[in-house]
Amino acid sequence: MIEKRVVLGNRILGVRCSDKCNVKVYNSFFKMVDNFSHELEKLMDECGIPEEVMVNFREGRGKLSGFYYLYDDIVSGNVVVMDIYTKPLLKLKGRELDRELLDTFVHEIIHHSVKSERKTNERVKEFMEGLDL
Repeated sequence: MIEKRVVLGNRILGVRCSDKCNVKVYNSFFKMVDNFSHELEKLMDECGIPEEVMVNFREGRGKLSGFYYLYDDIVSGNVVVMDIYTKPLLKLKGRELDRELLDTFVHEIIHHSVKSERKTNERVKEFMEGLDL
């Protein structure tokens, strides 16, 4: 298992790679966060993301979108937990991997404030089109 905490604006990203962690995906995520830090920070502000975000990379075939936990007894209200399944990403390389990771992470951020999958996908598309990729 690999764990790393990074500061993104006024938030802390705790990133954990569990199971059979794929280092390529894990490293690509940090590259993507670094390259788009200002845009991601602004998006998190707009979506009301609290001060701590926990991102779990997991092996598996789960859907890439919509994995977060509602605030309950297990996770406090100042933490958002996002699960990203790595198995679908393993066949991707380079820019394609970076783009898919960014798309997935942006989807998770937006889906925190927009519960409709359709509206979430629309906002993700708008956000991604506004980036210089």
